[in-house]
Amino acid sequence: MNGWIEITTCINCNGNLQPYRAVTTAPYLMVDFCGGALPVSTTSTFSKCTACGLVAQSPRMTDDRIAQYYSSGLYRQTLGIPVEAMDADELRRAQDVMEWLYKHGIKNPASHADIGASRGFLLQEIGARTQRGFDTNPKYGDYKLIENDRYDLVTAIHVLEHTTSPIEEIKWYKSLSADKVLIEVPGENCKGGPLRFAHLYYFPPNVLANMMQDAGLKILEIETEPNTRILAEV
Repeated sequence: MNGWIEITTCINCNGNLQPYRAVTTAPYLMVDFCGGALPVSTTSTFSKCTACGLVAQSPRMTDDRIAQYYSSGLYRQTLGIPVEAMDADELRRAQDVMEWLYKHGIKNPASHADIGASRGFLLQEIGARTQRGFDTNPKYGDYKLIENDRYDLVTAIHVLEHTTSPIEEIKWYKSLSADKVLIEVPGENCKGGPLRFAHLYYFPPNVLANMMQDAGLKILEIETEPNTRILAEV
């Protein structure tokens, strides 16, 4: 199909991919059909690596189309969820992450960079003196990263599964960090499940841990339910 690419080998280990599962999820759209409107949802197919277990969406949209999907705001506009509910869910998640970090000894970092910063809730909850962030949607808050700066804490909460090059993404997180890196991705039993149109990959906990170690990060803590949350240090 025009604007789609097929993933033929595992991006993590170059292993073989086998058909795994098909799902129907958002985006929820209205299309013109037989002279009237028709509500539709989106079917996505996933393949699983027979060697390492990484699950990849295939076929998926091209990188340019995915960038447009997020930067234009279409991602949120087609979730079928009110903005107020999305914001409330993001705030709850930020509070949970902050409390988890506190329990694991991450208290009052001097500097914090949040990838996928969105409304900035996690930056505000952690409350570092220096707060920076990155989000592909320019309509969110102004938390821009400063070139060549490094941060005591780098977080990427439910971001990696949306990226086209997760190995390079993890290396980027490491390059931004002077100390700790926290990555969270959907777990197998998370609300709504890890397989969705917006998710290009599903990372079983051992796969994500190995990818982080391969990037040169030392794993400190792993939580696997309901989401996979891994704290590491450079």
